Amino acid sequence: MKKDESKIQEIDTSYVGEEIALEKKFQPSFLQRFSGIIIGLIVLLLMLLPLFTIKEANQTVDIKFYEVFFGSAISKPAIIIFIAFFFPLIAGILYFFANRYAFLNLIALIFSIAAIAIFIFSPDIFYEINGWGDSAYEVNISIGAIFSAILAGGGALFSIREFSKQNPLTIRDITEIAAMVGIALLLDQFVKIDVTGAGAAGSIGFAMLPLFILAFRLGFLKGFIASGVVFGLLSNIIDGYGFATYPFDYLLAFGLIGVVGLFRSLALPKNKNPRIVNIIWYVIAIIIGTIGRYFGSVISSLVIYDATLSFALSYNWYILASGGAVLIILLALYKPLLMINARYPTSEDRTKK
Repeated sequence: MKKDESKIQEIDTSYVGEEIALEKKFQPSFLQRFSGIIIGLIVLLLMLLPLFTIKEANQTVDIKFYEVFFGSAISKPAIIIFIAFFFPLIAGILYFFANRYAFLNLIALIFSIAAIAIFIFSPDIFYEINGWGDSAYEVNISIGAIFSAILAGGGALFSIREFSKQNPLTIRDITEIAAMVGIALLLDQFVKIDVTGAGAAGSIGFAMLPLFILAFRLGFLKGFIASGVVFGLLSNIIDGYGFATYPFDYLLAFGLIGVVGLFRSLALPKNKNPRIVNIIWYVIAIIIGTIGRYFGSVISSLVIYDATLSFALSYNWYILASGGAVLIILLALYKPLLMINARYPTSEDRTKK
């Protein structure tokens, strides 16, 4: 028996040794970490290139950033795009210090993803905010926005590489994300209570239910990608409101559901006998995730639809109602979720063992 234990110990030790060696091998150098800042500075220079083209009849005009920024009639898209140009630089700075503070790497990735979305959909944002829905204008993305999105994507890859060393995206994770996002889309389209005319134009729905479960199981970043990037983009296409609404109403709003992943260790203990404090954290996490989605949509109403703050806050009340309905269901599913976590641990659970 002792012989077998010593063999197991040998195997475990060698495995740990390989992990340490692998970590050292892929530890980013100063130059690698500084490359994120370089990317951010290059993106700032791309302000000089055409962002998009405006076509009317047979005339096509290239629009550069400074022409957008100093146009008095189009100040809102200018501010949004101007801020987006600084996102890759902020992400690069955060990535530089992520070797000391790992959570900065997650924030850096979110800034990079937000920049990509705003650059790619900048023509739609420009078009929608200016109220050209019935006009003869045609706005298309140009070389400045394309290169900026590509470089922001490069910055995102740095963060993804660092994150994947600690918590890799496994085949099981991808399968789980695909299944739960599919369920969320079905719920979003077919299981909802229309509240149009009750001070809102949305519906009380249950799409957040599988998205919350995903975030609790897979953590903040994977939850953000599943909810904001994957579900958000697919839902945006299906809803048909236009890509101008994607950065705030979908990427930010649904992405913030992933915040519950930050509470997973507090809300979901590894044993199957939770204490009252775990359930309290579980409820708090769901409330914060719901408020995150709510404020993402409020920002969209303010920026895209030029609503007043009071109107935006009251108009999106159905999101809070949806969160309340989902909270009740998730409380009923708390024990089963603990059992699933114990029976099918995620990659994050296994790396912490």
